[in-house]
Order: sequence, then C-alpha cells, then structure tokens
Amino acid sequence: MRNYTYPSPGPCDPEWTSRSLTELVTHLSVTYRRATRQRIDVIRVLLRRVWPFDEGPRHADLGRLANIFDLLDDAVDQHIWLEADVLCPAIVRLECPGTAFEAGACDALRQMVMMVADEHRRIRTILGQLARAVCDIPTASLPLPCEQALLVSDLEMLGLILNEQMDLEDRCLWSRALDLFNNGHR
Repeated sequence: MRNYTYPSPGPCDPEWTSRSLTELVTHLSVTYRRATRQRIDVIRVLLRRVWPFDEGPRHADLGRLANIFDLLDDAVDQHIWLEADVLCPAIVRLECPGTAFEAGACDALRQMVMMVADEHRRIRTILGQLARAVCDIPTASLPLPCEQALLVSDLEMLGLILNEQMDLEDRCLWSRALDLFNNGHR
C-alpha cells in the first residue's frame, strides 16, 4: 500500500476538525457546488447575450473571456464529477460504522484524492487567466454596458466561490479523507 500525503496549505479550521467528514461533504455540496453550478449557468447565458453581438472595441476581449470560461466550465464539470459522484459518496459510506472497502478500492480512492490536488491547481490557473482577461477588457474610455458589468461581477463571484471551496477542501477534507481511505479497507 502506497502512502499519500495531500498538499494542505494550512491547518483545518477548528470548526471542521471536530465534525464528521459527512457533515463537511454536505456543507460543501449545499454551500458551494450548487452555487457554483448556478453561477456558471448564469454566466453562460450572459456570455451568449453579450459576446456575439458586441462588435465594438471589446469584442476580441469578450471572445477571449468566453474561451477561458469554457475551459473553466469543463474543468469544473470534471472536478465536480470526481468529487460529488465518486469521492464524496465513498467518504460518506466509509464513515458508516461497519463499512469497509477492498484494499484495491481504497488505493484507487487515494489516487483520486491526489488527482483532486492537480485539478485544484488547474482550476486556480484558469481562474487566474480569467481574472486577467476580465482586467484586459477596456473600461477606461467606455463604461461597461449593464449586461457586461453583470458578467464581470458574476465572473468575479464565481472565482471567489471556487477559491473558497477549494481552500476549505484542501485544508479540511482531503487529508482527512486520505486517512479514512488508509484505514477503510479489509
């Protein structure tokens, strides 16, 4: 059995160290994953209304923004699948008394947890690109039309939500999940 260590950026908040992983998984789902998906859906609608029809000085910048957003949307979809459909249900199941997985399944789950760290780095990189693309939209000479201003605001909010979620996961969820998967086999 290979031993994995999750690259945690700092200690877990005391509020979460005393609570079960199941409670943390539920909190992440209710507070962040739903909000992330809703925000992405709103941004997609705004981009469809704003970008193709803006032939002015911001057209190329909005196109670049749309392309980077598509990358982020794909990365987040993949990430949510791994967490919400694979890892989090396994965590909840293993926390139930008397539940154990085969050693091979636990090893596969540990490897997937380590993939989460790579996905978080990728999403943070794309969020950085998105933030730079937003800053590159010329606003000094022309104020942003209302829908473009809403788009920028929603993109900034999405970045805050995703970073907050990933920070909480990195500090409090994944290292504890690795411990659970290390001890959860028969």
